Amino acid sequence: MRPNPADMPISELAARSGLPVSTIKFYIREGILAPPAKPARTRGRYDERHLDRIRLIQELRHETDLPLSKIKGITRMLDAREERERRARTPDPTGRQEEIVEASLPLFRQKGYESVTIADIVDAAGIGRSTFYKSFPNKKELFLACIGRILRQEQSQVAVNGIEGETDPVTIFERHAQALMRVDPLWRNMIHMLRAAAGSDPGEFQPRLDEAMRLKVAAYEKRLQAGMLQGLLRRELDPKVLAVMILGIQDTCSDFMARGHFRSAPKHIFEQVTSVLLHGMLNR
Repeated sequence: MRPNPADMPISELAARSGLPVSTIKFYIREGILAPPAKPARTRGRYDERHLDRIRLIQELRHETDLPLSKIKGITRMLDAREERERRARTPDPTGRQEEIVEASLPLFRQKGYESVTIADIVDAAGIGRSTFYKSFPNKKELFLACIGRILRQEQSQVAVNGIEGETDPVTIFERHAQALMRVDPLWRNMIHMLRAAAGSDPGEFQPRLDEAMRLKVAAYEKRLQAGMLQGLLRRELDPKVLAVMILGIQDTCSDFMARGHFRSAPKHIFEQVTSVLLHGMLNR
């Protein structure tokens, strides 16, 4: 949270919030309330955002009975979102953000979020540290920008061409599946990076991983529902369960192929999976 220009002294903030000055200072020391702006050397000044944050803290403490450690995690997430929104409204000060993202993506893919350092990033991008920090406040925000890039790439590539006028359900299914397989490496890279990042910073990245999975399942579920409405798929099936099954198959098969555990060609694997999904395993 970044305070606005000075509005009130701490005594007024205490009076309006109903908290003693000592509690307000405790919240600041704990990092759940932003420090005051200091236009003068001796007296800090506070604004309406400090008052709103105190009211939120009090509500969380008394209404939900959350411990202070959990409240701190919530306020950190709110502050991070505010900062991202502020940066989204601010033009790229160096004009190098996209370039830095492009140079950093291979690093995060190869080494993982935790192992990549700022020194690695500036070397890969051919920039100085000052340019990096003018473009991104920290490594975390750069990593989130990389995740956003992958999501945009995947969404832009998932469109399927060449099925206009096609009526055969098997052909339609196969062409959709092939389009999804083309973007699967992007998806797999993103999920692997998020899983690794969630291990080092679960408070920040686990919700993003969960949301990415929910979005992916929802996208598959929508396509399956459309297939059911068109009569291509059995209507009594649960599209959400099917979406989770297909994602699980894709993830496992892709991981086995990447590790060299399959001797068969990718085309053969794709044909086998498609055959089982469309026709089952029983010999009828």
